[in-house]
Amino acid sequence: IRGELPRTDDSPKYAPEVIEAKVVGWIKDNTVISTGELKAGENVALLLSRTNFYGEQGGQVGDIGTIRSETGADFEVEDSQRLGDAVLHLGVLHEGKLAVGGTVTLTQGTYRRLDIMRNHTATHLLNLGLREVLGGDIEQKGSLVDEAKTRFDFSHGSPLTPDEIREVEVLVNQRIMRDLPVHATTMPLATAKQLPGVRAVFGEKYPDPVRVVAIGPDSPEQATHDDSVEFCGGTHLPRTGIIGTFKIISQDAVSKGVRRVTGITGNAAFHHVQKLSSTVERLTASFSCSVEELPTRIEALQEEVKKLQKQVQKGNAGDLNSAADRVLETATEINGVKLLVGAVPAGTAEAMRAQVDRLRQKAGTSVIVLGWKNEDGTAGLV
Repeated sequence: IRGELPRTDDSPKYAPEVIEAKVVGWIKDNTVISTGELKAGENVALLLSRTNFYGEQGGQVGDIGTIRSETGADFEVEDSQRLGDAVLHLGVLHEGKLAVGGTVTLTQGTYRRLDIMRNHTATHLLNLGLREVLGGDIEQKGSLVDEAKTRFDFSHGSPLTPDEIREVEVLVNQRIMRDLPVHATTMPLATAKQLPGVRAVFGEKYPDPVRVVAIGPDSPEQATHDDSVEFCGGTHLPRTGIIGTFKIISQDAVSKGVRRVTGITGNAAFHHVQKLSSTVERLTASFSCSVEELPTRIEALQEEVKKLQKQVQKGNAGDLNSAADRVLETATEINGVKLLVGAVPAGTAEAMRAQVDRLRQKAGTSVIVLGWKNEDGTAGLV
């Protein structure tokens, strides 16, 4: 970016209140502009003297919202990014004009921010729950928090078992139901590092003083190893009860020794559980059984399907053998080499190779070409 970026005072970012600020410029075509007017229809990164928008950093996405002026300007913030000491409000001016030095009013996207805060506070509880279930030696390797989910990467050599996932979910939801207080405190980095059970991202550089978020105790100094205490600059709820509920929806391998767990909270978790419940209700109705009987019924059905598949395979193999034998019977011989060409029923690649080997053993020196029609209408040839 060409030009000097002015520093943005983003200290109001942790509060939901609407605030006022001065326009100090904008970035357009990778150039800092600090004079003139911005006209309707222009897409820029707006620069302000102060902001209550959270600029993306530390794994948490940036805020959206609106920036308006008394003269009728309406700027839609589609994303907020932090660049050095500046916060960039990326978006478009829909109406009016904005001039450098003008006063504007900033309003966050309240409901989206609340969902982000739910997921961020739940991420800290998830971190604690994973350590309690898998062992205290796991390390956070990264995270992504947005309005839809929390995605948490951590060091662990194997997939979580279903029982381990359930145990983590229970621990997280117990702390949600206890409606624990969430406190953020800024303190010297050296002091913060001595707090019981404090967690930080390995390899991350933290400012001094550092912001510490504690869940449970009234202050970080009162924390124990059973509490969540982390270095964090993100936005959080005042109490865990506002999260509502928490549900793990997936786990994946990121790289060797690193796992990823994705979880959801609030309305997203509620609707997810409703969807699962609806699926179970349809299955119990189809099998005419209770929820407790459902696994046994499904296992019995799977065994029946396996038996039928084996019977079908035996029947197909018999048909394929008969057809291949007819090809052998109609073979022609040219200079001592038998030529076998014909159509056979469709089968697996393994079954076709087996037929070619069987025919070669019977025919001796030969050239064999078998063709068939697949279920999708395409032709197969070997």
